[in-house]
Amino acid sequence: MFKNCTGSPKKLFLILRGSQILFPGNPCAVVLCAANTRCVVVGGQARCDPIVTDPPPQLGAICPKQCPYGQVCRLTKVECFVAPCPLLEECVPETSRDAPSEIRKPCTLACPVGQKCAMEQVLCKRTPCPAQQRCVPMTMADGYHNSPKAPTLTCANALCAPETPRCVESPTGPKCVAVKTCSQVNCKKGQRCDQPEKFKDAECVTDTTGSSTSSYVDEPVLPEPHGVCNLFCIRGRRCVVTPSGPRCVPTPTCNELRCPIGKVCKQDDPNLAASCVSNQSGPSTSYADEPILPVRHAACNLFCIRGRRCVVTPSGPKCLPIPTCNDLKCPVGKVCKQDDINKVSLLYHLSRRVYFLKIVIFVNI
Repeated sequence: MFKNCTGSPKKLFLILRGSQILFPGNPCAVVLCAANTRCVVVGGQARCDPIVTDPPPQLGAICPKQCPYGQVCRLTKVECFVAPCPLLEECVPETSRDAPSEIRKPCTLACPVGQKCAMEQVLCKRTPCPAQQRCVPMTMADGYHNSPKAPTLTCANALCAPETPRCVESPTGPKCVAVKTCSQVNCKKGQRCDQPEKFKDAECVTDTTGSSTSSYVDEPVLPEPHGVCNLFCIRGRRCVVTPSGPRCVPTPTCNELRCPIGKVCKQDDPNLAASCVSNQSGPSTSYADEPILPVRHAACNLFCIRGRRCVVTPSGPKCLPIPTCNDLKCPVGKVCKQDDINKVSLLYHLSRRVYFLKIVIFVNI
Protein backbone atom coordinates (compact mmCIF):
# COMPACT_ATOMS: atom_id res chain seq x y z
CA MET A 1 0.00 0.00 0.00
CA PHE A 2 2.75 2.41 0.87
CA LYS A 3 5.47 2.27 -1.75
CA ASN A 4 8.94 3.71 -1.39
CA CYS A 5 8.32 4.46 2.24
CA THR A 6 10.99 3.84 4.76
CA GLY A 7 8.98 4.57 7.80
CA SER A 8 5.58 3.76 9.11
CA PRO A 9 2.65 5.90 7.79
CA LYS A 10 1.34 8.87 9.80
CA LYS A 11 -2.06 8.66 11.30
CA LEU A 12 -4.66 11.30 10.23
CA PHE A 13 -6.74 11.10 13.42
CA LEU A 14 -9.99 11.05 11.43
CA ILE A 15 -12.76 9.63 13.56
CA LEU A 16 -16.38 9.40 12.48
CA ARG A 17 -19.12 9.74 15.10
CA GLY A 18 -22.43 9.89 13.37
CA SER A 19 -22.83 13.33 11.72
CA GLN A 20 -19.99 14.88 13.71
CA ILE A 21 -16.35 14.90 12.55
CA LEU A 22 -13.32 15.28 14.79
CA PHE A 23 -10.29 16.80 13.09
CA PRO A 24 -7.37 18.77 14.46
CA GLY A 25 -7.29 22.46 13.39
CA ASN A 26 -10.39 23.63 11.47
CA PRO A 27 -12.86 20.75 11.48
CA CYS A 28 -14.89 22.28 8.59
CA ALA A 29 -11.83 22.05 6.28
CA VAL A 30 -12.56 18.39 5.50
CA VAL A 31 -16.35 18.56 5.64
CA LEU A 32 -18.61 18.84 2.63
CA CYS A 33 -22.16 19.70 3.65
CA ALA A 34 -25.26 19.01 1.64
CA ALA A 35 -27.20 21.64 -0.28
CA ASN A 36 -28.94 24.35 1.78
CA THR A 37 -26.67 23.55 4.71
CA ARG A 38 -23.39 24.94 5.89
CA CYS A 39 -20.62 23.81 8.18
CA VAL A 40 -20.38 25.42 11.58
CA VAL A 41 -17.99 24.66 14.45
CA VAL A 42 -19.73 24.06 17.75
CA GLY A 43 -17.63 23.04 20.74
CA GLY A 44 -14.62 22.20 18.49
CA GLN A 45 -16.73 19.93 16.33
CA ALA A 46 -17.88 20.43 12.75
CA ARG A 47 -21.59 20.30 12.13
CA CYS A 48 -23.83 20.87 9.10
CA ASP A 49 -26.77 23.16 9.92
CA PRO A 50 -29.53 24.38 7.59
CA ILE A 51 -28.93 27.79 6.02
CA VAL A 52 -31.43 30.34 7.38
CA THR A 53 -31.94 33.42 5.18
CA ASP A 54 -32.83 36.75 6.80
CA PRO A 55 -36.25 38.07 5.81
CA PRO A 56 -36.25 41.26 3.73
CA PRO A 57 -37.00 44.52 5.56
CA GLN A 58 -40.70 44.84 6.17
CA LEU A 59 -42.54 47.79 4.73
CA GLY A 60 -43.15 50.30 7.47
CA ALA A 61 -40.43 48.98 9.76
CA ILE A 62 -39.26 51.40 12.42
CA CYS A 63 -35.98 53.18 11.71
CA PRO A 64 -35.33 55.45 14.70
CA LYS A 65 -32.01 56.88 13.59
CA GLN A 66 -32.10 60.66 13.15
CA CYS A 67 -30.58 61.75 9.85
CA PRO A 68 -29.58 65.22 8.60
CA TYR A 69 -31.72 67.21 6.21
CA GLY A 70 -31.79 65.64 2.75
CA GLN A 71 -31.31 62.09 4.05
CA VAL A 72 -33.64 59.42 5.40
CA CYS A 73 -33.14 56.42 7.66
CA ARG A 74 -33.25 53.02 5.95
CA LEU A 75 -32.98 49.46 7.34
CA THR A 76 -30.34 47.64 5.28
CA LYS A 77 -29.76 43.86 5.15
CA VAL A 78 -26.20 42.80 6.04
CA GLU A 79 -24.33 39.47 6.30
CA CYS A 80 -23.13 38.18 9.64
CA PHE A 81 -21.51 35.02 11.06
CA VAL A 82 -24.47 33.87 13.11
CA ALA A 83 -28.09 34.10 11.96
CA PRO A 84 -30.40 35.90 12.33
CA CYS A 85 -28.62 39.07 11.18
CA PRO A 86 -30.06 42.33 12.57
CA LEU A 87 -30.89 45.05 10.08
CA LEU A 88 -28.48 47.98 9.94
CA GLU A 89 -29.78 51.53 10.34
CA GLU A 90 -28.25 53.78 7.68
CA CYS A 91 -28.79 57.36 6.49
CA VAL A 92 -29.21 57.40 2.72
CA PRO A 93 -29.97 60.29 0.34
CA GLU A 94 -33.62 61.20 0.15
CA THR A 95 -35.52 60.38 -3.04
CA SER A 96 -38.77 61.67 -4.50
CA ARG A 97 -40.61 58.73 -2.92
CA ASP A 98 -39.55 59.59 0.61
CA ALA A 99 -41.56 62.79 1.12
CA PRO A 100 -44.68 64.38 -0.31
CA SER A 101 -44.20 67.01 -3.00
CA GLU A 102 -45.46 69.81 -0.77
CA ILE A 103 -42.71 69.10 1.78
CA ARG A 104 -39.98 69.12 -0.87
CA LYS A 105 -40.93 72.66 -1.86
CA PRO A 106 -38.95 75.62 -0.48
CA CYS A 107 -39.59 76.52 3.13
CA THR A 108 -42.59 78.88 3.15
CA LEU A 109 -43.36 79.14 6.87
CA ALA A 110 -43.70 82.75 8.10
CA CYS A 111 -41.41 83.22 11.11
CA PRO A 112 -41.11 86.14 13.58
CA VAL A 113 -38.24 88.60 13.67
CA GLY A 114 -34.93 86.93 14.48
CA GLN A 115 -35.97 83.49 13.20
CA LYS A 116 -35.93 81.75 9.83
CA CYS A 117 -37.78 78.84 8.25
CA ALA A 118 -35.83 75.57 8.03
CA MET A 119 -36.62 71.99 7.03
CA GLU A 120 -35.81 69.59 9.85
CA GLN A 121 -35.94 65.81 9.95
CA VAL A 122 -38.20 64.55 12.70
CA LEU A 123 -38.68 61.17 14.31
CA CYS A 124 -41.77 59.17 13.45
CA LYS A 125 -43.12 55.72 14.18
CA ARG A 126 -43.06 54.52 10.59
CA THR A 127 -40.75 55.34 7.72
CA PRO A 128 -40.46 57.35 5.63
CA CYS A 129 -40.32 60.37 7.93
CA PRO A 130 -40.82 63.56 5.89
CA ALA A 131 -38.99 66.72 6.93
CA GLN A 132 -41.06 69.37 8.67
CA GLN A 133 -40.98 73.17 8.41
CA ARG A 134 -39.91 74.89 11.61
CA CYS A 135 -38.85 78.35 12.75
CA VAL A 136 -35.30 78.31 14.12
CA PRO A 137 -33.19 81.20 15.50
CA MET A 138 -31.07 83.03 12.96
CA THR A 139 -27.30 83.08 13.41
CA MET A 140 -24.46 85.27 12.23
CA ALA A 141 -23.97 82.85 9.34
CA ASP A 142 -27.34 84.02 8.06
CA GLY A 143 -26.17 87.63 8.13
CA TYR A 144 -28.20 88.38 11.25
CA HIS A 145 -26.61 90.43 14.01
CA ASN A 146 -27.96 91.93 17.24
CA SER A 147 -31.18 89.99 17.43
CA PRO A 148 -33.81 92.49 18.58
CA LYS A 149 -35.92 91.56 21.53
CA ALA A 150 -39.67 91.73 21.28
CA PRO A 151 -40.99 94.82 23.10
CA THR A 152 -42.39 94.07 26.53
CA LEU A 153 -45.78 95.59 27.27
CA THR A 154 -45.70 97.57 30.51
CA CYS A 155 -47.63 100.45 31.98
CA ALA A 156 -44.99 102.75 30.48
CA ASN A 157 -46.16 101.95 26.94
CA ALA A 158 -49.76 100.87 27.57
CA LEU A 159 -52.66 103.13 26.60
CA CYS A 160 -55.77 102.81 28.74
CA ALA A 161 -59.31 103.79 27.83
CA PRO A 162 -60.95 106.84 29.47
CA GLU A 163 -63.32 104.62 31.48
CA THR A 164 -60.36 102.63 32.90
CA PRO A 165 -57.58 105.23 33.00
CA ARG A 166 -55.30 103.71 35.63
CA CYS A 167 -52.67 101.16 34.61
CA VAL A 168 -51.43 98.66 37.20
CA GLU A 169 -48.78 95.97 36.83
CA SER A 170 -49.88 92.39 37.43
CA PRO A 171 -48.17 88.97 37.12
CA THR A 172 -49.87 88.51 33.75
CA GLY A 173 -48.97 91.97 32.48
CA PRO A 174 -50.36 95.51 32.72
CA LYS A 175 -54.06 95.99 33.38
CA CYS A 176 -56.27 99.04 33.01
CA VAL A 177 -58.61 99.59 35.95
CA ALA A 178 -61.23 102.18 36.78
CA VAL A 179 -60.77 104.94 39.35
CA LYS A 180 -63.20 106.67 41.68
CA THR A 181 -64.46 110.02 40.48
CA CYS A 182 -65.96 112.87 42.46
CA SER A 183 -69.42 111.70 41.42
CA GLN A 184 -68.78 108.47 43.35
CA VAL A 185 -67.34 110.08 46.50
CA ASN A 186 -69.45 111.62 49.29
CA CYS A 187 -67.47 114.12 51.34
CA LYS A 188 -68.36 115.33 54.83
CA LYS A 189 -69.18 118.89 55.72
CA GLY A 190 -66.09 121.04 55.54
CA GLN A 191 -64.47 118.80 52.97
CA ARG A 192 -64.41 118.80 49.22
CA CYS A 193 -63.66 116.18 46.62
CA ASP A 194 -60.24 116.45 45.01
CA GLN A 195 -58.97 114.54 41.98
CA PRO A 196 -55.74 116.20 40.77
CA GLU A 197 -55.19 113.58 38.07
CA LYS A 198 -57.64 111.36 36.27
CA PHE A 199 -55.35 108.37 36.87
CA LYS A 200 -55.84 108.58 40.65
CA ASP A 201 -58.88 108.01 42.84
CA ALA A 202 -60.81 111.05 43.97
CA GLU A 203 -60.48 111.79 47.68
CA CYS A 204 -61.95 114.11 50.26
CA VAL A 205 -59.70 116.93 51.48
CA THR A 206 -60.23 119.88 53.79
CA ASP A 207 -62.15 122.59 51.98
CA THR A 208 -60.16 125.81 52.02
CA THR A 209 -61.59 127.37 48.86
CA GLY A 210 -65.29 126.92 49.46
CA SER A 211 -65.80 124.78 46.37
CA SER A 212 -67.47 121.42 46.56
CA THR A 213 -65.32 119.56 44.07
CA SER A 214 -61.97 119.95 42.39
CA SER A 215 -60.84 117.69 39.56
CA TYR A 216 -57.90 117.68 37.21
CA VAL A 217 -59.90 119.95 34.88
CA ASP A 218 -60.89 122.36 37.63
CA GLU A 219 -57.44 122.79 39.14
CA PRO A 220 -56.85 126.54 39.59
CA VAL A 221 -54.33 128.09 37.27
CA LEU A 222 -52.50 131.02 38.82
CA PRO A 223 -51.82 134.15 36.79
CA GLU A 224 -48.39 134.38 35.23
CA PRO A 225 -46.96 136.89 37.78
CA HIS A 226 -47.52 134.35 40.59
CA GLY A 227 -45.50 131.58 38.96
CA VAL A 228 -43.73 130.41 35.84
CA CYS A 229 -44.77 127.21 34.08
CA ASN A 230 -41.35 125.83 33.15
CA LEU A 231 -42.26 122.17 32.65
CA PHE A 232 -42.10 120.43 29.27
CA CYS A 233 -45.24 118.32 28.98
CA ILE A 234 -45.91 115.52 26.53
CA ARG A 235 -48.64 115.75 23.90
CA GLY A 236 -52.07 115.62 25.46
CA ARG A 237 -50.93 117.36 28.67
CA ARG A 238 -50.45 121.00 29.53
CA CYS A 239 -48.36 122.85 32.07
CA VAL A 240 -50.30 124.79 34.69
CA VAL A 241 -49.14 126.72 37.73
CA THR A 242 -50.94 125.42 40.82
CA PRO A 243 -50.58 126.43 44.47
CA SER A 244 -48.14 123.52 44.83
CA GLY A 245 -46.08 124.61 41.81
CA PRO A 246 -45.99 123.88 38.07
CA ARG A 247 -47.58 120.59 37.07
CA CYS A 248 -48.33 118.68 33.87
CA VAL A 249 -52.01 117.83 33.93
CA PRO A 250 -54.11 116.14 31.23
CA THR A 251 -55.53 118.54 28.69
CA PRO A 252 -59.34 118.44 28.94
CA THR A 253 -60.98 117.16 25.77
CA CYS A 254 -64.54 117.32 24.50
CA ASN A 255 -64.91 113.64 25.43
CA GLU A 256 -64.49 114.56 29.11
CA LEU A 257 -66.46 117.80 29.28
CA ARG A 258 -70.22 117.88 29.70
CA CYS A 259 -71.54 121.21 28.49
CA PRO A 260 -74.91 122.57 29.69
CA ILE A 261 -77.84 123.23 27.38
CA GLY A 262 -77.14 126.08 25.02
CA LYS A 263 -73.39 125.51 24.94
CA VAL A 264 -71.13 123.28 22.90
CA CYS A 265 -67.63 121.98 23.47
CA LYS A 266 -64.83 123.61 21.52
CA GLN A 267 -61.21 122.51 21.16
CA ASP A 268 -59.24 123.91 18.24
CA ASP A 269 -55.92 122.32 19.19
CA PRO A 270 -55.23 119.03 21.05
CA ASN A 271 -52.69 120.84 23.23
CA LEU A 272 -55.24 123.47 24.28
CA ALA A 273 -57.93 122.85 26.83
CA ALA A 274 -61.45 122.23 25.60
CA SER A 275 -64.09 124.67 26.80
CA CYS A 276 -67.83 125.18 26.64
CA VAL A 277 -68.92 128.14 24.51
CA SER A 278 -72.31 129.54 23.60
CA ASN A 279 -74.09 127.67 20.85
CA GLN A 280 -75.01 130.47 18.45
CA SER A 281 -75.23 128.52 15.19
CA GLY A 282 -76.72 125.20 16.20
CA PRO A 283 -74.97 121.89 16.91
CA SER A 284 -71.54 121.02 15.52
CA THR A 285 -70.70 124.62 14.63
CA SER A 286 -68.27 125.55 17.38
CA TYR A 287 -65.95 127.09 14.82
CA ALA A 288 -68.61 129.80 14.23
CA ASP A 289 -69.09 130.64 17.93
CA GLU A 290 -66.16 133.04 18.13
CA PRO A 291 -66.75 136.40 16.46
CA ILE A 292 -64.54 137.17 13.49
CA LEU A 293 -63.09 140.68 13.45
CA PRO A 294 -62.64 142.60 10.23
CA VAL A 295 -59.24 142.19 8.68
CA ARG A 296 -58.52 145.91 9.07
CA HIS A 297 -58.32 145.55 12.86
CA ALA A 298 -55.58 142.89 12.75
CA ALA A 299 -53.53 140.87 10.29
CA CYS A 300 -54.19 137.16 9.81
CA ASN A 301 -50.62 135.90 9.52
CA LEU A 302 -51.07 132.20 10.28
CA PHE A 303 -50.35 129.41 7.81
CA CYS A 304 -53.31 127.02 8.00
CA ILE A 305 -53.49 123.48 6.71
CA ARG A 306 -55.98 122.40 4.04
CA GLY A 307 -59.52 122.43 5.37
CA ARG A 308 -58.86 125.31 7.82
CA ARG A 309 -58.89 129.08 7.42
CA CYS A 310 -57.14 131.91 9.21
CA VAL A 311 -59.50 134.28 11.05
CA VAL A 312 -58.85 137.16 13.43
CA THR A 313 -60.60 136.71 16.77
CA PRO A 314 -60.54 138.89 19.91
CA SER A 315 -57.78 136.64 21.25
CA GLY A 316 -55.74 136.90 18.04
CA PRO A 317 -55.49 135.09 14.70
CA LYS A 318 -56.52 131.44 14.72
CA CYS A 319 -56.85 128.56 12.25
CA LEU A 320 -60.48 127.45 12.34
CA PRO A 321 -62.19 124.64 10.40
CA ILE A 322 -63.84 125.67 7.13
CA PRO A 323 -67.61 125.12 7.26
CA THR A 324 -68.77 122.10 5.28
CA CYS A 325 -72.19 120.80 4.36
CA ASN A 326 -71.80 118.21 7.12
CA ASP A 327 -71.63 121.04 9.66
CA LEU A 328 -74.39 123.32 8.37
CA LYS A 329 -78.06 122.78 9.11
CA CYS A 330 -80.19 124.40 6.43
CA PRO A 331 -83.83 125.33 7.13
CA VAL A 332 -86.78 123.98 5.19
CA GLY A 333 -86.63 124.96 1.53
CA LYS A 334 -82.85 125.27 1.46
CA VAL A 335 -80.07 122.82 0.70
CA CYS A 336 -76.32 123.09 1.17
CA LYS A 337 -73.97 123.09 -1.78
CA GLN A 338 -70.17 123.01 -1.66
CA ASP A 339 -68.30 123.35 -4.94
CA ASP A 340 -64.83 123.23 -3.39
CA ILE A 341 -63.34 122.24 -0.05
CA ASN A 342 -62.10 125.80 0.40
CA LYS A 343 -65.52 127.45 -0.04
CA VAL A 344 -69.12 126.83 1.02
CA SER A 345 -72.21 127.69 -1.02
CA LEU A 346 -75.80 127.82 0.16
CA LEU A 347 -78.41 127.05 -2.49
CA TYR A 348 -81.78 128.67 -1.84
CA HIS A 349 -84.90 127.24 -3.51
CA LEU A 350 -87.63 129.85 -3.50
CA SER A 351 -90.69 128.98 -5.62
CA ARG A 352 -89.50 128.46 -9.21
CA ARG A 353 -86.54 130.81 -9.07
CA VAL A 354 -83.13 129.85 -7.76
CA TYR A 355 -80.89 132.26 -5.90
CA PHE A 356 -77.28 131.63 -4.95
CA LEU A 357 -75.67 133.02 -1.86
CA LYS A 358 -72.03 132.11 -1.94
CA ILE A 359 -69.74 132.56 1.02
CA VAL A 360 -66.26 132.38 -0.44
CA ILE A 361 -63.50 131.71 2.04
CA PHE A 362 -59.94 132.28 0.96
CA VAL A 363 -57.23 130.15 2.54
CA ASN A 364 -53.76 131.51 3.03
CA ILE A 365 -51.61 128.96 1.15
